[in-house]
Formats: sequence, C-alpha cells, structure tokens
Amino acid sequence: MRPDSEIVLEPCGLQKEAVCMVDGQEQIRLVRGDRVRIRRAASAFLLIHNPDRRPFATLREKLVWGQPPRYR
Repeated sequence: MRPDSEIVLEPCGLQKEAVCMVDGQEQIRLVRGDRVRIRRAASAFLLIHNPDRRPFATLREKLVWGQPPRYR
C-alpha cells in the first residue's frame, strides 16, 4: 500500500449498523451509507521510545489483548 493511499470503510451486507472505534476510546455509530475515510495526515508527529517498556507490552495493555472483552 502506498503512503498516499486512502482506505474507505462502510457498513454493508446484512448489518444495519456498525461501530467505529477511534484510538480504543471514542465510539461512533455508523449506518448504511455512512463512510469512514482513512488517509495519511498532512502533519508529522514524533514518537518517543521508552527503553524500559517493550512495544508489545504497551499494545497488550492498551488494546487489552489476552483478556475478556469489556462491554459498556
């Protein structure tokens, strides 16, 4: 996939609605006909590496991998 590619997501098939979750926190309900466009941002950002933390440990914690789902 090229860096300037755009991904478009939309509910389809038998689903009447779907949920788009942004950064694991903000939830947006989608219905048929809605579209979510994902593309590269115009601005850059700085990532900081913490040598005391392993990247997959952080992902496991943030994305709650290996634990039962948390429903609200």
